[in-house]
Amino acid sequence: MKKLIFRLCLLLCLFITGLFITSCKKNKPVEQTFPEIVNKLKSYKLKGKLESNFPSGTKECNITTYYKSPNLYRVELQNPNTIETQIMIKNENGVFVLVPSINKTFKVNSSWPTNSSYPYLLQSISNDIITDNNMITTKEGNNTILELKAKLFNGDENTIQKIIFDENKMPKEVLIYDSNRNLLSRFVVESIETDLEIDPSIFKATESLETLNVYYKENPLTYERMVNYPTYYPEGTSLKEEAITGDTLNKFAVMKFGGTSNYTIIQKFINDDDMPTVEYVNGDIYVMGGVFTFINSNNITFYSEGIQYTIASNEVEVFEMIKMGESLKTSDIK
Repeated sequence: MKKLIFRLCLLLCLFITGLFITSCKKNKPVEQTFPEIVNKLKSYKLKGKLESNFPSGTKECNITTYYKSPNLYRVELQNPNTIETQIMIKNENGVFVLVPSINKTFKVNSSWPTNSSYPYLLQSISNDIITDNNMITTKEGNNTILELKAKLFNGDENTIQKIIFDENKMPKEVLIYDSNRNLLSRFVVESIETDLEIDPSIFKATESLETLNVYYKENPLTYERMVNYPTYYPEGTSLKEEAITGDTLNKFAVMKFGGTSNYTIIQKFINDDDMPTVEYVNGDIYVMGGVFTFINSNNITFYSEGIQYTIASNEVEVFEMIKMGESLKTSDIK
């Protein structure tokens, strides 16, 4: 009888202790709980929609992120208006951007994902929270909103982000603003699956490109490609000189703009190679309207619908080049 009573008391104590621990965790602020959750994750799959605001309009793309501990990442971009997909992979060999529609891989010399704020990575959100000592916390119903600094490639100390967490202390939305409080992007989380089994082969760049290129061989993309002109450009500038060479499949255009500032736009038609190619590039990586963009201090480069775009200037800010770049992407997949 005494043993039974002892066991019942022990079970009761364990139950009360469990309730106490759960209650303490539930009452802990999200800025403490969320980094703890992320730190314990063995894997996750996150799906969401990124809305980016440009002078040419709001552009959307679907993003799916896969993570496997300790340091494997795969980010897939899918523009809802096309079937073209671009993929970024980080593995033990480095950072890679895959453009399967042209059978090309870019090995990027980058410290991604620690160099900037990425709303589609739970680790990036967690690190931003941990490193910000001036965070502002507010409550709206069951949601908790954290306002803190955002790290972007332009180094603007006044760039901020608002992260909205649900009652389970997981992110629902991430909004990023420029120094003038203009909304740059809004990432809406649609689902998060944690600690699931993920095939490690999806984090291999070569195999991933081969798989997707086979798909595009069977379902080829055809483009109505043309040399495009920006519908947005810095005030006080205009096209001063242009040279267009090549035929329908191999056009090469160089446009020089001048006025209050000088910049150059280069467009090159890229065709799918039978053999996969690897190109080595430097720079930060930014999602611009459904494509990965390589960002450097005086130029940006991206690939969209069979065209390589480069915008370069020592006088125009990077964000201005990004706005111009997005306004160039006007052709449609047929």
